[in-house]
Amino acid sequence: MVSNLEEETPDKEIEHVRKKSTELLEGTRQVQKVATVYGYIFDLSFRCQNQILVCGSYRIKKSFKIRALDFDGKEVMSIRVQKQPNYITQSHDETIFYTSESQQGVQRVKNGTIETITLDSSWKPRGLSCSSDDIIVAEHNEMTNLGRLSIYTSDGERRKIIGAIGSHHELVKPTYVCVNSNSDICTSDEGRQMVFVFISSGDLKFMYKGKKGFKSFTPRGLATDCLGNILIADYINHAIHVIDSEGNFLRYILKDINFPTALAIDDRRRLLLGQYLDASIQVVEYLKPS
Repeated sequence: MVSNLEEETPDKEIEHVRKKSTELLEGTRQVQKVATVYGYIFDLSFRCQNQILVCGSYRIKKSFKIRALDFDGKEVMSIRVQKQPNYITQSHDETIFYTSESQQGVQRVKNGTIETITLDSSWKPRGLSCSSDDIIVAEHNEMTNLGRLSIYTSDGERRKIIGAIGSHHELVKPTYVCVNSNSDICTSDEGRQMVFVFISSGDLKFMYKGKKGFKSFTPRGLATDCLGNILIADYINHAIHVIDSEGNFLRYILKDINFPTALAIDDRRRLLLGQYLDASIQVVEYLKPS
């Protein structure tokens, strides 16, 4: 059953939402701010060994690099690429995948070699996320103005397409992607200004349209935590929405956020928040310590 989250939460679900909320701190606390060399941050991902993988652009000069930073902002690795990287992810074996708005296909960085593993002239790849040995890629067709999610192997073989083409649930311009602990696949649709969540088989689980009180809902970066919660960067409203794996709204994270774009969760259950204009990464505690 697909739920419309503009409706009020049914009484029978209130206790479930209350239990999920007990893991959340009453407030949030910024524990660190990681400076970057970028003028704008596009995407980030948490790496092992307390490193943050990040991509962005300079305000003036052009230098196309994906960087790994420690939590003091020190560069510990950089990868020079040919085009501006806009979206990045990393597999469990530390293989890096990225896409570029100015380049077709998904790029793989492995053992110092960069190669294109998918190429479809009709579909532009955008956000992507690794799940087990697969890569889930948000794709947009500029001719039809439709979107889809494609699931590829790490070698670029397409296994499945997700997206209810031809129905009112169809994707238009999916942007960021994440996979939660239930194996649900989540994408923020920039064209329809909502978040779609699909079960692993590809069926639509629910759509989240934001909460009343804001003039607009502009979902961008996504992350998921150990509880299966989905965190959503609301770009224009300078807010992070936290919903559970069933689509129930839990809370906002609103403090000192400047155009949030990219989100990730580190191994200490903290939110890593990449800000577009400020080009810094905030480290935020929002869950109770485990």
